[in-house]
Amino acid sequence: MPQASFRERSIRLKHLEDEKNNLIDDLIRQLESSQQHLQQLRLEYDNEAKLWTETKENEETLQQEMNGMRTLLDRNSYVTVLIDGDSLTFSKELVSRGESGGMNAAQLLANTIKSFAVDGLPHLRSVNVHVKLFMNVKALVDALTRQKVIHTPAAHENFLQGLLSSEMIFDVIDTSCMKGRTIRKIQESYRHDYINVHCHQIFLAALANHELNGLLDETPDVAVHERVTLLEARGLQPNDRFDHEIQSIKVDGFLTKVEADTFAVKTPAAKVATPVLARIESNTSSRTPNSGQASAASTPVLTWAAMTAQPFVPKPGDVRSETSTPISATTPPPSRTATSAVPRNRLGQRVDNVDDAIPYQELQRIKKMKLCNIYYLQGKDACTGDCGHSHTYPLKTAERNILKEVARMTPCYYKTECDDPACIYGHRCPQSKPDKKDCYYKSDCRFVGWGHGIDTKVVKIQNVK
Repeated sequence: MPQASFRERSIRLKHLEDEKNNLIDDLIRQLESSQQHLQQLRLEYDNEAKLWTETKENEETLQQEMNGMRTLLDRNSYVTVLIDGDSLTFSKELVSRGESGGMNAAQLLANTIKSFAVDGLPHLRSVNVHVKLFMNVKALVDALTRQKVIHTPAAHENFLQGLLSSEMIFDVIDTSCMKGRTIRKIQESYRHDYINVHCHQIFLAALANHELNGLLDETPDVAVHERVTLLEARGLQPNDRFDHEIQSIKVDGFLTKVEADTFAVKTPAAKVATPVLARIESNTSSRTPNSGQASAASTPVLTWAAMTAQPFVPKPGDVRSETSTPISATTPPPSRTATSAVPRNRLGQRVDNVDDAIPYQELQRIKKMKLCNIYYLQGKDACTGDCGHSHTYPLKTAERNILKEVARMTPCYYKTECDDPACIYGHRCPQSKPDKKDCYYKSDCRFVGWGHGIDTKVVKIQNVK
């Protein structure tokens, strides 16, 4: 019995020892697994901490870049003011005061814009104002002179000088060269400034019309009222507003609506007739030595220079109405009371005398004045006054002689075959030499192809009656 009990105790001890060993092994494996898991967590933590650090650094870098970009945008920021001078104009009180009135008008406009910026654009430290005034300068000056708001065109020039001398960037765009150019220019400027990140606000000073209303519909991505503000001038009725609900500010103190008859020009009941142009060779067409005729493909280009360069002075009775018969191309020039002479060289080409003694500065000064050659050189009755050139400048005798040389810079329609002694246009290039077939301007010269290398030695005088 004692021996059996000893054996059982030994077996039990052995079994307990095995269980202990198994338990120790399980604990060791759990510990190893926990260590591996802890190591994995530590690795993930390190990666997360590194990623967070990098993200924080990137965020700080981006924030610095954004601040720098915002500073750059704000530093170059501006607002633009687009004024339709054919619909709105500065008050007569300001225009009549000349340069001081222009400076006062510019100051009033600047104060209005900056007062709006204090509340509407608080993020800007300073506001640069860029004003563009689109206007038919000639028509407005004529109207103001006719209404006796100003006495001479120089008074309006002084007013514009006052505008341009303001602290704002002030541009005056003359749109008198083409009808309807004002609206198109405003549209172009609006589109350019609307997408410009430096432009923070657009102020429109113009009457509402379908062109500008359609312009506001072109950018539906950004609310128009956040980018555009109307300047409401004196004389505008509520129905003159745009279709869009956009903010507006009053500018009654210096801008007013243009009266309906401001740009009305009194035109004669019957217009002077324009002769039908005959077919001649173009500047680039060639003439064969024997044929003496222009090539079949040559057709004159009906430009303003070509239309006005004709030696045609209509008589008072020569008018064209809607039902009258067109004047033929062979209509002779008006009869002359005395015999006139046209100088020609040995080849029968007309020879123009060129005054080389005129100073270049004086020639350019008269040229830039855009005077009407027909009006000043052929008489007041030769031009109806609606050609777009100046008719109000008091031309002196010496300046008239210079204007004759300026007129010679426009090629005559009949070229060297012209037989009108009173023709004021050029029959050879003023810069050409008898022994040279071109001049300084080469192929860009308006006399290219026929007006160079002409012999200036007169051998006969053609008498024209």
